[in-house]
Amino acid sequence: MKKLFAGCAALLLMAGCSTPEKTESLTCHTSGENGNPSISATYRYSIEEPRLVSMESETTVVFDGNDFTKESQEELIKSYDEAYGDIEGFEHSYTVDDEKLVEKLAIDFDTISESALKNLDWPYEAGAAFDLETFKGNMTEIGWTCE
Repeated sequence: MKKLFAGCAALLLMAGCSTPEKTESLTCHTSGENGNPSISATYRYSIEEPRLVSMESETTVVFDGNDFTKESQEELIKSYDEAYGDIEGFEHSYTVDDEKLVEKLAIDFDTISESALKNLDWPYEAGAAFDLETFKGNMTEIGWTCE
């Protein structure tokens, strides 16, 4: 009985010492100027300091009638969905109407393989440290406005 109690106490102690998971969000936009589409993306990250556990995003691309049309974007997103739709730990969905494309992604970093992340051009390794301010700075550097 003492061993059972000691084991339970050790488990409780270890659970109490683990880093709690926290969620952070970031919304970024592009303006639709200089031949670029108007895009809005919201990212939600679950982090167990310093490790990234999961990421979800919702990206909206507004069609401009020039290079970013419903037809061109729908063709592109279908090919993306076909190429990456069966990756374990990765979920992808989208909707298209006459004005915009809305894409949703979810990555579970405890499940997805490192090779799958490389195929997705994900800039971080699975289980790598993640800093939201650095990500925000990278987005700002390439012309996005983030809040």
